[in-house]
Amino acid sequence: MLKFPTPDPPRVPSLPTGLYHSILVCESASGWSESLYDHALRFKLHHNTLLPGFTTESKLSKISTKVAVGGSYSKLAGLHGKGKSLGGNFSSRNFIIYKDDSIKLLFSEDQLVDYSDAEGDKDYASFVKMITDEVFHKQPLPVDMIEWLRVISQGVAVCSPNILAHHIYLMEPFQAYGTFVVMYQLFSSIESTKGWSALSASLSHFDGWSLPRCKMLLKTYYYLDKNGNCVFYEYDVRGLLRLIWNSSKYQSRRDLQFFVQMVMKDYLRLLCDLQRALYDGGYLSHLQLNYR
Repeated sequence: MLKFPTPDPPRVPSLPTGLYHSILVCESASGWSESLYDHALRFKLHHNTLLPGFTTESKLSKISTKVAVGGSYSKLAGLHGKGKSLGGNFSSRNFIIYKDDSIKLLFSEDQLVDYSDAEGDKDYASFVKMITDEVFHKQPLPVDMIEWLRVISQGVAVCSPNILAHHIYLMEPFQAYGTFVVMYQLFSSIESTKGWSALSASLSHFDGWSLPRCKMLLKTYYYLDKNGNCVFYEYDVRGLLRLIWNSSKYQSRRDLQFFVQMVMKDYLRLLCDLQRALYDGGYLSHLQLNYR
């Protein structure tokens, strides 16, 4: 087995003040640490999995990868929340991961610039390039990273950092499934309220959806009850989500851990667009980025 040397603790030129102490690496910080760059070299970042209902494997991020990459984004967004930016001038060597999975930025305060949307866009563009080029080394991305990075690449004004930091595709498998359950129940409860028009309009791009490839979802779609009647599914987002919901009720616990990935493989944007639409409508206000 190959053994890699333990990287030396990072050094920084100045001590952060209280405002940035939780974001920037402090000279007094002790304990084992490594950069995101070293982390990506030391660990395999993905695994190939045959999802239930499919015949070909999917490339999925490991949980440790989601923690490292998602935590790095949260620190960058947290810096924006404090009114500062890096102006796009950083690399994966500037994100320091500690033994407890906490992450800080390797910068001194005099390298920061005042935040603006333009400066934030530079950070977002550099972040996407960093993950693509330095973390995954320009190899094909795991499917659960594709949509998340696509949204980030569109700039700071497109999506709230509260959603990007709690994105359903970056969650632990059962946490992601639980989030889907909560979102579907919320979605169903809104249909009879005045908020339905705006919510359905924001998800209208799913009108006319195609049948899934997943055998489990297809089995649910063609299911006949004891009287030989099939379930009617509207060809808008209501019918698509009801199909997914009905299918989830008949999955084993083992299969449920892959359920969000199963849906994602057939409908890449569905669950993340639902999460975003519910948040924009004020229904997921509990999702908050920790700026500490």
